[in-house]
Amino acid sequence: MWGGEAIYLPTTSAAQYSALYNLIETTGDVYNPPYDAQIINAYVVGVAGSFYANYYTNTAPVAWPTQLQAFQAIQHALIDTTRIANMTSFAEELSTGTPNGQFYIFGTLTFQNNLAFMSVLKNLTDTIFTGSVAMDPAFMVSMVLQPLTKAMMAPGCGENSLGLCPSAGNLVFVDLTVSWTLANNSDVITTAANAFVASATSLAEKAGVLNEYIYLNYALPSQDPIASYGESNVANMREQSRVWDPSGAFQRLVPGGYKLWR
Repeated sequence: MWGGEAIYLPTTSAAQYSALYNLIETTGDVYNPPYDAQIINAYVVGVAGSFYANYYTNTAPVAWPTQLQAFQAIQHALIDTTRIANMTSFAEELSTGTPNGQFYIFGTLTFQNNLAFMSVLKNLTDTIFTGSVAMDPAFMVSMVLQPLTKAMMAPGCGENSLGLCPSAGNLVFVDLTVSWTLANNSDVITTAANAFVASATSLAEKAGVLNEYIYLNYALPSQDPIASYGESNVANMREQSRVWDPSGAFQRLVPGGYKLWR
């Protein structure tokens, strides 16, 4: 397959979001295409400054497929590792972004694909995090935008517990990831992460682009992703829990995490 990472200056902001918005809109109805081009778009703020880090993939060994050519047109990539290689090579490359031995916190929200709101989130990231813990040598926050298109939701609509259907339109996950090494920064960073998600959710609601779905893998400890699946889905999951786990083993024996019975 083809893929890799490209790093860009923060001055490419407008081009980044325009390319991402159009990619989602033009491919939103395409289910199981002959080859699949995807992107992870990340705005990163760290001790050394800010930048965009995009990760591109194409399941065919074809460089810069048509879907991603708007990103190819963004000039002056500082680093470009795109290449034809195997899955192991790309997995190893991606793993370097989350090294062991650091603190991490995640947060998320979901919004309708909207060009203006992408820039709102970038500005909110700057406002809340820039310079907040500059003395922590490993401090870094990434605000990742990942597409969730109508075509992705169609096969599971009405067939799973997530409550996602194409009628919601093309959506975007926000994956807020913050990393640091100094324990005395934990409280201020946790507070900032919660403030980001609360503010971003409020701004999305005011802009009319908020989707209630909360992706469990990216949720803050304070969020309730299971509730976001909708009342009927949660009721059905609880009923299945009563039938197949009457003693509540899966609710009681695993510490932490998100439970059907909060």
